[in-house]
Amino acid sequence: MNSPLALRFGRFELQAQHRRLLHDGEPVLVGARAFDLLLALAERRERVVAKTELLDLVWPGLVVEENNLQVQVSTLRKLLGPQAIATIPGRGYQFTAALDSTANGSPDATPPGPVPAAMTVSAPATLLTNLPRELPPLYGRETDLQALRSLLDMQRLVTVVGAGGIGKSRLAQAAAHSSASRWSDGRAGRPVRPRPVAERRGTGARHQDRR
Repeated sequence: MNSPLALRFGRFELQAQHRRLLHDGEPVLVGARAFDLLLALAERRERVVAKTELLDLVWPGLVVEENNLQVQVSTLRKLLGPQAIATIPGRGYQFTAALDSTANGSPDATPPGPVPAAMTVSAPATLLTNLPRELPPLYGRETDLQALRSLLDMQRLVTVVGAGGIGKSRLAQAAAHSSASRWSDGRAGRPVRPRPVAERRGTGARHQDRR
């Protein structure tokens, strides 16, 4: 796949020909695998790229575990920001950073695939909140988001539970953003974490000692 001379997004510039990533014009230290992954996603930014395809592109001819891909995605997100790469549950990853232009100054004409509903807060600037003003795109969770909104219409308190890492916080934040105009006194998010197992066991042991 042919790449433009460079892709600019935010304060970054990806130079495919020179295999170089710049931040404010200065080279950024990035590993070879991470660069290959970033280039593969950026070149295919108009669609979701399956994990198997990325493994073939970044580790050609090698058999590697999927967690190697997850490590490189995490590295890129720390470097570029979480909004640069979206996880599409059950499908793969997509480059979602907004492109400014190509190196010759002409605007990039290929948008990064379907854009979900805007997550920018439209409420007044004085609204009290501890939530981010903008959220990364939320893919593949439209049904869950609508269900959560419906629950918020019926209940004053709604708790989102589930296994770690499945996107509970992102979903809750998206629901709060989309319903911002309903709460004139502001809105806030507060994660609830269970007590460590050792602490719960310790409490039981002290109870037994008192018998």
